[in-house]
Amino acid sequence: PLPHQADGRRRATYYFQNGVAGACGQVNPDSALIVAVQAQRFNTGLCGRQVQVTNTDNQKSVVATVADECPGCQGNPNSLDLSEGAFEQIADLSAGVVPITYTYL
Repeated sequence: PLPHQADGRRRATYYFQNGVAGACGQVNPDSALIVAVQAQRFNTGLCGRQVQVTNTDNQKSVVATVADECPGCQGNPNSLDLSEGAFEQIADLSAGVVPITYTYL
């Protein structure tokens, strides 16, 4: 499949699990390589699907598993919310938000 191209709107942020189960029903540690997607995309059956996310600023990539829904992504359905562990694979946490491309595997 073709990657979703970076167009200035596809961004990755990160979030903490806080010991709460994600929308797929599992509790994951912050170190788990997981991703939350926008609600409409999540509802298409993406639970457990892997996605390769690439930071277009430094070309670092991570493969993460869809495990949650991202309520904060409503205004930008192509953005992803990565676990702390997944985000750290592609950027320093201090960056907060990075431009990305991504491909479902």
